Amino acid sequence: MSFVKGLRCRECGKEYPARLQAGCEDCFAPLEVDYDYAAISKSLTQERIASRPANLWRYRELLPLEAEPVVGLASGWTPLVRADRLARKLGLDAEQALRDAIDRFSSRFRHVELALAAEGRAVSDASADEQERLWQAAKRAEGDRMGDPAGSARREPIAGGSEPSEGSEVK
Repeated sequence: MSFVKGLRCRECGKEYPARLQAGCEDCFAPLEVDYDYAAISKSLTQERIASRPANLWRYRELLPLEAEPVVGLASGWTPLVRADRLARKLGLDAEQALRDAIDRFSSRFRHVELALAAEGRAVSDASADEQERLWQAAKRAEGDRMGDPAGSARREPIAGGSEPSEGSEVK
């Protein structure tokens, strides 16, 4: 039994069914899971969750799934190890570096998802090669925004059929 009612935009409040979708179609803000908190409080306890195997699926009722998982049963519980001494040596804030990495990953995934949505397709409809091509395009676009001169020299079309801008090359 899932306690997920659907998805809701963090910014504008637009509601969506529970499906693979990272961003709001109207304002492009992140989506959050909308839960049935009354039902959760009646049947799901910390003890019940803690008694389950140490993996992602111990939280299955809180995940936007349509059925029990059949693959990736060992997913999750991979520890994130902070590298405080390395961060200090490099002059970085370890916590902020992790947050930045997560933000970059989320941004790249949204790029892939939105590029496919522009073609009326879902991520699950795209081949692994196509997803990788779009992922690399997202990385290059990110480099362009960050002032990476190499990023602009490797630009390729973002969504099906668009030509690169004049003076750029497709790799």
